[in-house]
Amino acid sequence: MVTTGTTETICATGPTTIPTASNSPLTEPSEVNHEATPTCNKLDGHQYAKKLLNQRHTNKKSATDVWFFIEPLKADAQPPPEGLLVPDIATMKAILDRKPDPKKYPHLRCRLCLVWKTWSNCDGVTGTIRAHLKDPNISQHLPIYLGITKALSLKHHDDEIPRDGPRETFKAEAWLEWLVRWIVVDDQACYMIQSVNVVDVPEFCDFVLFGREDVTEAQLPHWSALTDLIAASYKKRHDELKGIIKAFRIVEGAHDGEHLGDIIFAIWKEAGLLHILGQFTLDNAINNNTTLRRLVFLLNQEGIEYSEDGNCVQ
Repeated sequence: MVTTGTTETICATGPTTIPTASNSPLTEPSEVNHEATPTCNKLDGHQYAKKLLNQRHTNKKSATDVWFFIEPLKADAQPPPEGLLVPDIATMKAILDRKPDPKKYPHLRCRLCLVWKTWSNCDGVTGTIRAHLKDPNISQHLPIYLGITKALSLKHHDDEIPRDGPRETFKAEAWLEWLVRWIVVDDQACYMIQSVNVVDVPEFCDFVLFGREDVTEAQLPHWSALTDLIAASYKKRHDELKGIIKAFRIVEGAHDGEHLGDIIFAIWKEAGLLHILGQFTLDNAINNNTTLRRLVFLLNQEGIEYSEDGNCVQ
C-alpha cells in the first residue's frame, strides 16, 4: 500500500482509467516535473521544511483544474461550426496537466465552450481561464468545473462555491451545518469555548432570527447540542475517508521481491503516481524488503530521489 498525500492507495487489477496528460502526444518529456518528495532522514528539520515549501511552490505552477479543460493550439484558426468538437463530459479526459510551451502552442482554447473561445498563452493566463471556468453566468461551465475538479481531486477542488453564484433555498438543517463550519473555522484554542457559547447569547439569537419567519428559537442549538454536531461532522468526514483501489494484477511466475517491485512500479507509472509518492505500508512478508529496494532503484532510474529509510511503515 502506498499513501499519496492524504489518500491511501492499494496497489491491488485491471487497467486504470485515470485521465492524465502523460497519455497525450502533446505532453513533452521536458515539461514533466521531476521534483521528488523529500525524505526526512536525509535532511534536518529546517532543510526539510524549506525543501517542502519550495516543492509546494513548484506544484502551484501545475494548475490541473485549469489545464484539464484546455486544448493547446499552434494557431488561432477557427474551424467551421461543424468542426468544433465538444467532448462528452462523462468520458472527458485531460489533454494537459500543466501549462504548455508558449513557443510551441501560442494559443489556448476552452474545450467546454460551444463557441470558439481562445486566449494567448502568456503570463497570467491561468487566472483568466480559471475565472472563465468559474463564471456562474456562462451556461454549465461552473457545475461542470466543480464536478470534475472534485471527482478527480484536481487543484482547487475543495474551494468554496463563489459567493456570487446561485444560492440555496434556506433550510434549517443546512443552516446548522453552516453554523458548525463557522464555529470550527473560528476555533482558536483559548477562544473555542467562547465561540461555542455564542449560540446561548440572546443578542446572537436575535440577530440570526431577524427577518426569518421560517425559523423559531427552538430550532437553534444550545452549546451542548452544537458540540455534538461538531463531533458528528468530524466522525462523518473520518468515515468517508477510503482507500482507492487502483489496479489488480495477476502475478505470474515467482513472487520474489524484484518481480513484485516491477509490477507495482508499472501500476504507479500507469496511474501517474510516480511524482506524488508518500510512504509505503507493508506487512512482514520476507519478500517486502526486496520489493522496496527494487522500487527505490526503479524510481531512481526515473530521476526521482527516494529512500527506503524513513518512508516505509511496517
